[in-house]
Amino acid sequence: MFDSIARAYDDLARKAQVPLFLGEFGVNARGGKSGEGEWVRDILSAAEKFDISWTYWTYKTIANYAYPDGIYRYIENPAWVNRQGPIAGLETFASVWPKEKGSMIYSWRTENFKRNDHVFSALKEYF
Repeated sequence: MFDSIARAYDDLARKAQVPLFLGEFGVNARGGKSGEGEWVRDILSAAEKFDISWTYWTYKTIANYAYPDGIYRYIENPAWVNRQGPIAGLETFASVWPKEKGSMIYSWRTENFKRNDHVFSALKEYF
């Protein structure tokens, strides 16, 4: 599937005589259960085949099922993440910040994130 899409863009780029760049792509988090590593490999294989430069989104993210997955994932569920909802993530930051800002800032350190081995190993093949 990705080859046919990449081929269409490659044809367009050749006609326009411009390089191609795949910016900020990512796979939604599934915790290794839905083949995100294979999906990333398929995308990068097509990019390599058609000489498309790329950048993966994102280095770090809060693990959930709504947003593209980072190379490193924040798994914890403190008040400012609030996965149980109904309001979650950024929507809770402002209300929690005054009381929890020290903990929030500390949580942003990479050491508090878990490497997503499925995505990491796929990306590493194309570094």
